[in-house]
Parts: sequence; C-alpha cells; structure tokens
Amino acid sequence: MSEPFSTAYDHHLVQRARRLRLGNRFRSGSQLLGGYRSRIKGNGLEYVESRAYMPGDDVRRMDWTVTARTAHPYVKLFEEEKQLRILQLVDVGASMFFGGRQRTKLQTALSAAVALAYAAMRDQDVSQLLLFGGEQAQLFSPVRRAGEFSHMCHQLDAFNLSPYQQPVRRKTALEAMVQTVAAMKHRPSVVLLYSDLSPIEQFEALGPRLASIADLLIIQTLSRLEIDPKPMRRVRLYSPDSRSAASSAKAVPTVSSLWGRRVHSLTDDGDIIADLQRVLGRR
Repeated sequence: MSEPFSTAYDHHLVQRARRLRLGNRFRSGSQLLGGYRSRIKGNGLEYVESRAYMPGDDVRRMDWTVTARTAHPYVKLFEEEKQLRILQLVDVGASMFFGGRQRTKLQTALSAAVALAYAAMRDQDVSQLLLFGGEQAQLFSPVRRAGEFSHMCHQLDAFNLSPYQQPVRRKTALEAMVQTVAAMKHRPSVVLLYSDLSPIEQFEALGPRLASIADLLIIQTLSRLEIDPKPMRRVRLYSPDSRSAASSAKAVPTVSSLWGRRVHSLTDDGDIIADLQRVLGRR
C-alpha cells in the first residue's frame, strides 16, 4: 500500500503525465500558430467557409472560384488557431477533505490538476489553477514554463491538506468562484471543474451563469468509502462540521449530468492518469 499523500505534487505522477493530451476535438493539426481550434473565424490555416466580400476585407483571401461562379465577390474564412488556455477549478470545501487510505478527494483533484498542468506546459499551452471553497477564490498565476510550474507546486505544498479543515460557507464560495472566472482578462479555451458536487442543489443553481463556457468538463471527485460504504464496516471517521466520531461513511450519490453536460468521475483509489485519459477521450 502506498503512503498517504502529503502534497498534491508527486514526481512519479508528473512523469506519467507526459501521456496526457487534451483530445483531438480541441486541437488543430498545425504547430505553427497554435494548438487550439477556436470558435473564432480568422486568419488561420484551415478553411471553414466563404462569404460575400465586404469593404475592408483582405483581397488576398478572395475566393476566386466562388466569385467566378456567382459573379459576386466572395472571400474565404479560415479557422483561427490559438494557444490552448486551460482553467482548472478545484473545490477545496470541507467535504473535499474526506477520503480513503491513500488520499482524500481534495488530494485526488489537486494531483489531477497538477498532472494536467504539466502536460499542458509540455504541449506549449497555458494552464491556470483556481481554488474555491472559502469566502474568496484563490487564482494562481498562469503556467507556461517549468519555473512557473515549480512555483505553483511550491504554493500547493504550503497548502494545508490535513483532513477536515474548518467548515466553509458553500454559497459564498461558489459565488466567489463564478465572479473570479467572469473577471478573468483572458477567456479560457477549456475549463475543468473538480468537485464532489455537494450539495448538488447549489451547483445546479449556477447553471445559467456557467452555461456560456463552451468547453467545460465536469469531474466529480469521490471517495470509494462514499460510493460503496458497506464493505468498510465500522470505520472511525470525523465530521468536518462537528468533529464528532462516526461509525461508518455515508453513501454519496454520483451525478451523471449537470447543466446539460455529462459528468465524469475520479475516485480516491483510482489511477489518476488513466482516469484523466478516459475523461479526455484518449483511452
């Protein structure tokens, strides 16, 4: 049995993160201008469509074939290629400090976020981490290079991962997270949300405010003790709210969809890299 995690950073895990890629649906074939196929039509390399010429259009993009066929000037539109910007939202609320023998739900989520940040850096993409769960959301600096990745890991090393911190006010935490995302200067290309989605009612209420995020991956982070508590018999646990002893874990329902999107899952006893590959569509 492996030793319990004392940090979100694990050297072996990060080395295995070389296998991770954000699936082909996010990426273009060119390595010249950028790796992300944005929804913006611009001066990229991949042809999308032709439209009628408008004053000010670049004549170098004239579509002479359509122009000759219709007797009206048309220009070509291409898919603009950009550097992929990844935003990872990690729930650090009180319920995330629960877990099994190997790691807590929070350590699972942070380890996944660190591994994906490393993979993004190797692909010359930009990733950013946002922790929410207190009265304020903590936004980390963007990670583009090895030095910035190391700085992020050092910051997480200083983060107290001891089980069952003081309880937080969920509603305030979620509001702070949404406001921080809305105020970001650069709009992220892909957003990953790691949380146990508890209580689900408060997450459902955020739907209209997060519906504008085009590429959103929701990852429910669960403990095996919550999914199937029966085989664990009498396990001595402590409530994060009352710190009183409990005889067994309570089953937590898994969520299959939220805000009209599929919900993926990570467990505290699973292979983080293999589970991330499944979530990202690379089996």
